[in-house]
Amino acid sequence: MKQLRGPTGGTRRVILLRGATVASFGVLGYQLWTLQVANGPRYRQRAEHNRLRQVTTKPLRGLAYDRKGHQLVRNVPNFSVVVRPADLPPVGQPLEDVLKRLGLALDLSTEALTERIEAGRSHPFEPLRVQSYIGRRAALILEEQRHLLPGVTILPTPMREYPDGALLGHILGYTGLIPAERLDQLLQLQYERDDVVGRSGLEAATEAHLRGRPGRMQVEVDAVGRTVNVLDTLVEAQPGRTVILTLDTRLQRAATRLLQQALDQTGAPNGAAIAMVPQTGEILAMVSLPGYDSNLFAGGISPNDYRDLSEDPRRPLVNTAIAGQYPPGSTFKIVVAAAALEERVVRPDQTVLCRGRIDLPGGFVFRDWLPSGHGPMAVVDAVARSCDVYFYSVSGSWQPAGITGLGPDKLGRYARLFGFGAPTGIGLPGEEPGLVPTTAWKQRVKGAPWYQGDSYNIGIGQGDLLSTPLQVINAINVIANGGTLYRPQLILEVRDSEGRLRQSFEPEAIRRVPVSARHLALIRRGLRESITSRQGTTYTALRDHTLAIAGKTGTAEVGRVAEPHAWFVGYAPATNPVISVIVLVQNGGQGSKVAAPVAADIMDLYVRDIDSRTEARPAA
Repeated sequence: MKQLRGPTGGTRRVILLRGATVASFGVLGYQLWTLQVANGPRYRQRAEHNRLRQVTTKPLRGLAYDRKGHQLVRNVPNFSVVVRPADLPPVGQPLEDVLKRLGLALDLSTEALTERIEAGRSHPFEPLRVQSYIGRRAALILEEQRHLLPGVTILPTPMREYPDGALLGHILGYTGLIPAERLDQLLQLQYERDDVVGRSGLEAATEAHLRGRPGRMQVEVDAVGRTVNVLDTLVEAQPGRTVILTLDTRLQRAATRLLQQALDQTGAPNGAAIAMVPQTGEILAMVSLPGYDSNLFAGGISPNDYRDLSEDPRRPLVNTAIAGQYPPGSTFKIVVAAAALEERVVRPDQTVLCRGRIDLPGGFVFRDWLPSGHGPMAVVDAVARSCDVYFYSVSGSWQPAGITGLGPDKLGRYARLFGFGAPTGIGLPGEEPGLVPTTAWKQRVKGAPWYQGDSYNIGIGQGDLLSTPLQVINAINVIANGGTLYRPQLILEVRDSEGRLRQSFEPEAIRRVPVSARHLALIRRGLRESITSRQGTTYTALRDHTLAIAGKTGTAEVGRVAEPHAWFVGYAPATNPVISVIVLVQNGGQGSKVAAPVAADIMDLYVRDIDSRTEARPAA
């Protein structure tokens, strides 16, 4: 009888192997059951979520036109490079390959791209714009390499274009990415990090109108985050609104040409010219030279171009019309004349004897611009001939003439009533307030009391008094329109993208200036006689002009070395004005020789244009 034996070592190993195999298939089966049956819905939902995304669709930015329908800004096709940091390859060779390809197409170093991408790592699931407005050629190159650029998207990105270039740079301004200091604020207003916003001029001032409303759409993406299909538009993007401006581009072009000629002839560093409708405050033209071309900023200004602009001593980035602060010179005498008459410092027919100078105790001498003197001066002649001695007397007193002057408080009060010493409220970024000095200001800033000579200096628009060209023209508008100070107006109306009127802007009266109609009429007479009278300060320069102009020159001294600033401010026609103009030529010399002819030509062009359009209109 054979003895039974137990399994050998080999047999046992086979049995164990089979058991392990069966157990492994059991575990695998259980895991598959768990994956597909128990947790299947949850994983399918995750996969679907990774495949589908909601993305923001950017609205087209609104447009701008002048009062005659001339287009001032438009959108042109372009492209941007956007990355989603979470979809980029991990740090290492794959990421380096992506950055190298991007850098070659965009002419950027790998280091520069890395720096930009690292800035977005704190928000890895948000699109990060690494380069705007790359142009069609670069976009095509990158699109051809799309399969090699995971996490990278080429987006159509409309770019701003300004057809008139530098002609309207200071007014229209420019756009750009959100500056760092405003990012937190704008993120709370539903902006995104890569949004383009108005950075200067009307682009910034009318951002709420021009921006539009972003939309949302659902898209399908592949394994590396590229959009492969648009599934649904959840919210339609709404284009920005169209802004219609008060500007007359034809007049703006003429004013720019005429002012540039004056700068070239005098060698002056800069200047400004503004044309307005005195009855409403509408801005017809606003020139600041030198200027800049908004198109330089539209695609992202180069460091070299920005350095050239910012370091130019002529300050081309500053809108001199609203931010240049200068002593207004004799243009301020219209305010002093109104104050002196209204406060009964002098009667309309009362004369002050001008001998060419006033001598004050202590050896202080205040000279008239005409050393021989003007003789007896009443207010109309004093305005027409710009008699300094008359305005010294009514501003700071002159006892030999029996006149107790306005003094610092009343001078300051009327200056502010006419709009000096505060922003006009035009709404453009960067407007400066000017300066109306007071006794308290002088004590605080200069540590000195107010002297009689300070009132003398203010009375002729000198001393510490500072104004912008916009403030000065706004003041003469008060004289021209019969006593109303209007807020300067740049926007006529706002329409939606389909042309429907959404908002209309009416003239805004800031205040009625408390000067009687009789006294305003006397000042207007003086302004007219400054051109028609042989002794008028502008007679020689404008006597051949057929247009009936009224106005005031100013030659503001700025020291013994530099040339004075040349001013002229006026309106036309004198009896029923439809336009007012101011011209400032910094360090340009005499206002009557330099600024007045430019202003007169601007007014003449505008009035002739009105007349020609009236004649061309068919009879009813």
